[in-house]
Amino acid sequence: MNELIADNDVSSTNVMQSLPKQLLDDQRWAYLRKRYGMTAREIQVARLVCCGFGNDHIAAELEIKHATVKTHIRNLYRKLWVHNKISMLLKFIEDINTVIVAEPPTHEYLSSNIAEPTAQTVTVSN
Repeated sequence: MNELIADNDVSSTNVMQSLPKQLLDDQRWAYLRKRYGMTAREIQVARLVCCGFGNDHIAAELEIKHATVKTHIRNLYRKLWVHNKISMLLKFIEDINTVIVAEPPTHEYLSSNIAEPTAQTVTVSN
């Protein structure tokens, strides 16, 4: 993994493509990255942490040293004002849920969930 990571790419490695089922999609990770000012590498580490991987596995997947993983995690804790991995995951979920609740429904959403009145033909027999 000697390639450079694009500064605006949230899922720039093959590792990110092969993650197990994720709680957050790329759009939500991009929001979190912007909200907390995380680097591309910090996002990669955070995604792997949130998938339940330990520091050794993260180091192997990203081809970095164990101490570097610890540094990224420490920086994430500082930026998020948390003290452990579970708190980090919960903070991400809480932030995303707050954003989802705060967003007003779009016109497309409303129109797709409200049935339009249909014209009915009534026949009267004598």
